[in-house]
Parts: sequence; C-alpha cells; structure tokens
Amino acid sequence: MKIIQVEITNSCIHHCSNCTRFCGLHEKNFMMSLKEFQNAVDSLKDYKGIVGVMGGEPTLNPQFPEMIQYLREVRPEGRRSDGLLAPTRDFNQFHKNYWNDLTNARRGLWSALGNRYYENLEAISDIFPYQCLNDHKNTGMHQALLISRKELGISDEEWIPLRDKCWIQNEWSASITPKGAFFCEIAAALDMLFDGPGGWPVEPGWWKRTPAEFGDQLHWCEMCSAALAVPRIEGNRETDFISPAIWEKLKNRKAWKVVNGRCRVFDTAHYDQSQYTINYSGEPYLSGKDVRISQDTGSTLFPHEIAVFTSGNATLPQGEKFHTISRDDAENLKFDDWLLILNGNIPQTTGQYMQNAVFNPGVLYYAAGGKLIFLNRRASALMNSHRLPLDLKLLKKIFSREKRYRWSEWKNPDRASLKQRIRRLRKHLKESFYYRSGLLLKSLGITERW
Repeated sequence: MKIIQVEITNSCIHHCSNCTRFCGLHEKNFMMSLKEFQNAVDSLKDYKGIVGVMGGEPTLNPQFPEMIQYLREVRPEGRRSDGLLAPTRDFNQFHKNYWNDLTNARRGLWSALGNRYYENLEAISDIFPYQCLNDHKNTGMHQALLISRKELGISDEEWIPLRDKCWIQNEWSASITPKGAFFCEIAAALDMLFDGPGGWPVEPGWWKRTPAEFGDQLHWCEMCSAALAVPRIEGNRETDFISPAIWEKLKNRKAWKVVNGRCRVFDTAHYDQSQYTINYSGEPYLSGKDVRISQDTGSTLFPHEIAVFTSGNATLPQGEKFHTISRDDAENLKFDDWLLILNGNIPQTTGQYMQNAVFNPGVLYYAAGGKLIFLNRRASALMNSHRLPLDLKLLKKIFSREKRYRWSEWKNPDRASLKQRIRRLRKHLKESFYYRSGLLLKSLGITERW
C-alpha cells in the first residue's frame, strides 16, 4: 500500500453520508494519546510509503500539534512541503497546485479544515507535502458501507471474488487506531464502532503481512458493503443506508444520526442488484469534478480578526475585522490573531484583500521600508517572546529567512508576484517535460522498463 493511516480521532466537524469512519453513529469518540501515536509512527520506521494522519477530523485531537511535530522528527526524509508563503485568495487552487502530489511525500494529512486547521496552519504547511483536503460540502457520491452481503443473499462463491476486488482494500489504506493495527481502514472503523477485539499489536514490521495472513480481521468484511452493488447518496445529505441486522445493533444508541433520524434501513428482501453498479475505484469520493474546498470553507482560513497599530497620520483601514490597539498592547502581544503595523495609509483594496485572503500565520509579511507589517500571534517565531519589537529590522531578526515574505504587490494584491509567476512557469515546464518524455518512451516501446 502507498499509504498507512494513523487515526488519531473519530470525532469530526461533519456527519457525512455513509462516512467511512461512521461519524455520527458513535455514542463516544476516541482520542489517540501522544504515546500511542509515537508508538504507531515508530512501528512504521522502515515503511517507504506515506504515513497519513487522519480522523475523523485529526486537528480536533488536543495533542495534534505535538503529534505532527513528532512525525516530522521521525520521518524527515522525502519531499519537502511546498509551504504556503505568498498570500492567496483561492486556497482551493493553491491546494491543487502544491499539496496534491503523492510522489515521495512520506507524510500526509487528511482533513476537512475548520478552526483547528486554521490555528495549526503554519505547522501543517511546514510538515505535510501531501494533503487530502475535502470539506464534504460537495455532492460527491458516498457508497453505503453497512449492508451485509448475507442479508442480500450473496453466496460465498460470488462473495470471495468481489471481496478481493474491493476498491477500498486495493486503493486505500491499512490503519492504526488505539485498538491496534488493521489491514483495512474500514475494518479498523468497524472494530471501533462495534467494540471489536482490536487489531494486531502495533510493533515494528506489522505492516509486512500479506493477504494470506489477514486472518480473523477478514470477518469485518462480512459487515461491509464497499465491494457490492449497493445504493449511493450525496455525501452532504448526512444520511446512512443500513441493512436490518446491522440496524438492530445501532437503533438504541444515543448517536447523532440515530437520534436525528439520519439512518435509512435498506430493504434487503427486495434487493435487485441490477439497479446498482459495483464501484471498482474510489472516484465517487475523490472525483476531479467536485470542488474539494468550497469558497465558504476556504474563507474560514482568512484572518479572523486584525488588530491594527498605526503611527503618524495613518488611518484605520475599513472593514469589520480591523480594530485599533495601543502601542503598549502591540508590544506586549495583547492580540489574539493578526497584527497589522501601519506606518502610512494603505489603499482600500489592500485592506479588503487582507480580510479575504489566506496568509500563513508563521510568516512575517512586510512592504519595503516597513510601511506595512503583518504578522500572527501564533507564529512559532514568537512562541517564546514576551515583548514584540515594532521595527522591521528587529522583526527580521526574529523570523528566519524562509519565514519572511516581502509583499511587493501590496498596493495591487490581486496581481501575482514575480516569484509566483516564476513558480507557476517552473511547474508547467516540469509537467510538460514529464508528459513529453512519457510520449517519447511510449513511442519507443520502453515504458514498462522505464
């Protein structure tokens, strides 16, 4: 497998239809401890693929910051993250361009965004070269997962080949939860949902097992309908299809979907396989046609509030996110989110942009001469600071070179900078090179050897 997931919580900010973690069906959610996470990562020391951090929504785990720092320390190799540096209005496009490539990534994050993602954006940008981001507000079709094959009358002879072609097993990941290691992430989720016996011990080499060694874990496949021709429904409908026998196990739970009538019992007695198609790939969950990050969700990454310290004759920019603070409050770091230091007036378009764009909270943004300085209270560079210098030269000494951005386009912020244009050109040339090389190799008939 290309990816093995470490699932640090099954708590989530959503209750998506037919969730692969069955969010909304649990009465109580788990939070993996830091020690359990460290043991999980240590067990994958020699694994050459990507170690993913996943939930639920993983950023909800209160020890998420410590966990991802440990992951970076233990797995420093692989491609560096193409970190967010220049401000951007279109975070969805930025993600597609720079955080959507699995090649030699080694570390990955699966998230639906939200406030905790916003709070940890600097570390996330530094640590994860690959991120699977999906706010689940699109109409991607989610397949029913809790319909057992025996209730549908599917024989062993028909079932075994279907199970072996399961798209989740073939395209998705093995998984670690606080209850052990599993060959399949759905098996891990089912074990948690139904209080199963747990997985294999999380120890070095557990992931080298072959299918012949999966053993008792395969009994979870009997409850899973991923490999079958069953109904699908839009993910944002927050509704699950469940077969009668499995519903009997869930109907008395005080879980969100049960209490709120979000479970549909599937009529297995009148099941007609010809009405549905078997899914052999994960495309309905990761369709290129869907917008993975809506504008509504992307806006949660815009500055939440901006404290402004002005000197001289500078005036407060227009906008509901701006509020003035005194020199004393600015110097003593008495602001919760962003601080804008103004040594002159800025255009109204710049003020509007600053409220409606994504900035990296770990980066010092500044205009030439310090007319404009923009920084965040959560920046790691300020972690041990008790007093903030308001002078640009002194601030540059606090922030490392890779965490400083000279914002030369601040007067016309929607215009791409020279660095951004060069970056896009290099990416285009790289992709063009690989494409043309592939055509040449194919014409020579040596693609397999290549």
